[in-house]
Amino acid sequence: MATSRALLASRNYFSSVIFTNQKCNTTPTPCQSQSINSSRYLLKKTLCDINLIRGLHTRSKDAVKYDWQNAALIVVGACKGIGAHVLKMALNEGVESVTNLDINEKAGFAMQYELNQKYSDKNKVRFLKCDITDEHQHIDTLQNLLVDRRKTYVIVNNAGLIEQRPDMSKEAIDSNVVAIVTSSVTALELMRKDEKGSGGAIINLAPVSILCHLPYFQCYNATKSSILTFNMSLGDEEFFSKTGVRVLSVCYGATDEGLVPIVNAKDKEEIEKLMKTKEGLLTKEKAAAKAVIEIYKTGRTGSTWLSKEIKPAEDITEFIRNIYSDTTEIQCYYRVSIGVIMYDLKDKVAVVTGASNGIGASFVREILEEGIKHVRLLDIDKKTGNALQDELRQKYGKDKVKFVKCDVTDDGQFFKALEDAKKDNGYLDLLVNNAGVAEQDSFARIRKLIEINITALINGTLKAIEMMRTDKGGRGGAIINVCSVGSLIPVSPMFLYSTSKRAAMHFTTCVGRVPCENTDVRVMAACIGVTDTAMLEKLTCYTKDLYEKAQKVLASHPMQSSTAVARCMVEMYQKGGPASIWLIRGGLPAQDVTAQLDKADEEMEAIIRKID
Repeated sequence: MATSRALLASRNYFSSVIFTNQKCNTTPTPCQSQSINSSRYLLKKTLCDINLIRGLHTRSKDAVKYDWQNAALIVVGACKGIGAHVLKMALNEGVESVTNLDINEKAGFAMQYELNQKYSDKNKVRFLKCDITDEHQHIDTLQNLLVDRRKTYVIVNNAGLIEQRPDMSKEAIDSNVVAIVTSSVTALELMRKDEKGSGGAIINLAPVSILCHLPYFQCYNATKSSILTFNMSLGDEEFFSKTGVRVLSVCYGATDEGLVPIVNAKDKEEIEKLMKTKEGLLTKEKAAAKAVIEIYKTGRTGSTWLSKEIKPAEDITEFIRNIYSDTTEIQCYYRVSIGVIMYDLKDKVAVVTGASNGIGASFVREILEEGIKHVRLLDIDKKTGNALQDELRQKYGKDKVKFVKCDVTDDGQFFKALEDAKKDNGYLDLLVNNAGVAEQDSFARIRKLIEINITALINGTLKAIEMMRTDKGGRGGAIINVCSVGSLIPVSPMFLYSTSKRAAMHFTTCVGRVPCENTDVRVMAACIGVTDTAMLEKLTCYTKDLYEKAQKVLASHPMQSSTAVARCMVEMYQKGGPASIWLIRGGLPAQDVTAQLDKADEEMEAIIRKID
């Protein structure tokens, strides 16, 4: 962490040394001549009303006591580790029945037999083999389990997967995002009181590293971080008042369960060394399981709890809200130095996804004006893409633009498009992961949203880094991942879209913090506010009620044009450092908010360490 922070602190001043292979100019921009005071005021004014985007998120003040007795517990991933301890502790609390969903048949049936013998009840504990990454199997299993609407069910989603190789990102996303979203949404629908259920609770587990942006397991931490946003949004108090289903989060430190040993030896050594210096990020399996048992009894919906070492779980919900969500405190500090490095787009080769219209098309126009050598347009809309290609070729020349029909969720198509762009032009300098969707009113659309907004972005980023990195024959470059203001603050009515964009931003900061002296590749995130594009017209939400709330939230914020956003993204390319986060909102100049978010990260880590 210290190395990563030192790198981040110095990047704006020493980027000319780190990125030696990218052509730049040092011409000061008008923004750089603004006074520090005026720039602070500008961003503060921009963000003064951003709390409205929380989507009418309210919190109850009075804690209610819940009892494990008469509850039916379902634990996903309970054959070993934290899940196994949760199952056994719940039995000690007098839970009515327990079901273990796992893929380890041998361990699962052995545990079932042992515990049923212990409690002299052959129906007390039940094991069901279930591959949670198989969406249909997962849904069918839950529907068969949650049949008695008179019962109070508790779902604990403990299963997860750390990627061991870059090509495992899809499996990690399926386990860490798709499966948890599927489990949570399916269970909520079957338990909700306004649909004749008896209410219940959903407890989703995540590692404490999601709060600290460790530069390891970028995909794992990004996906688990997105679930924190998902929980905070789905756990909205007003939603809970209708459903009677609480949604809770437990963040636990590195445990003795043994997830770290599965990674390669080099990373394992580095991680173990890191953990020795961060004792506050450690915990015991039993302590994490005990946290699950205790927060069920008193945890408010939408709350987040920390389990570390052997200490009792602590409610850190307000810390998270105050540090990460209160973006009215974010201020931007422009450097007045006229020697600031500016990265030049001239003679560069770029690939832009989702480029047929909206922000993507506007960005393509802007970089062509900046003198880019060639830009490859990727989109599934062949008609609009070809029309844009023809229009731009007439104005800028045939060799400047090429449209390729490409489904970014198909790795074969996406990777080939990137490789062809490099093959045709000799190199690749810039990838803009702009493709995204916001339809979230069915499981099919939810899966598609995750595949486009998370999986394709992660896979595209990792592929482009390998193609650009100087230590593997590239000449360095940049990747801009298009995120959202919803990456910073949970947007309750659009909880799945917000969840996906949180994952994208967290991944960007994690992968961008990996030392890049040998790659010369900058990875940056653009958190974009409400923009006048077709996405707004296509927006759908999980329910009609949530859609109406989403419309109110969107209407409360200033609209900006895609052209204004594209101009900000050009500025972001020119001035941004590795792992930088930029806010683009209300048609105002792009604001680099990285330093403020880094400070929030440090404060969060300090809070974790101080809790007794």
